[in-house]
Amino acid sequence: MFIILFEQITEAQFSETKTNPNLADERARIQQEFGIDWASVSFNDLREPLVAGLAAGLHYLSRLASGPLSQLIGTIPLQASFWRQNGQPDANEQSFNNIVTTDTNLPDLSK
Repeated sequence: MFIILFEQITEAQFSETKTNPNLADERARIQQEFGIDWASVSFNDLREPLVAGLAAGLHYLSRLASGPLSQLIGTIPLQASFWRQNGQPDANEQSFNNIVTTDTNLPDLSK
């Protein structure tokens, strides 16, 4: 079984992915790798899974103000906390943990 976890970002969060100067390199890479001109993407385009995932990725990258991304990889409690604090403030960290830990096909990256 393969599960894609995606929580839609808000329109304000999406707009910030288009204007944040710290994301310029990532927007250029999206253009290069996928042929998507991020400046031309609209909020309605987030109905497409690829575009939605890219938008969420850009949003979360913009929130990684302290520490490297590697600090979050493989540590489910830190991922859940980051997810709640930066993307889903009304969400429960335990629900994130439950979703991730109940899928036995997800690799354990914490070792």
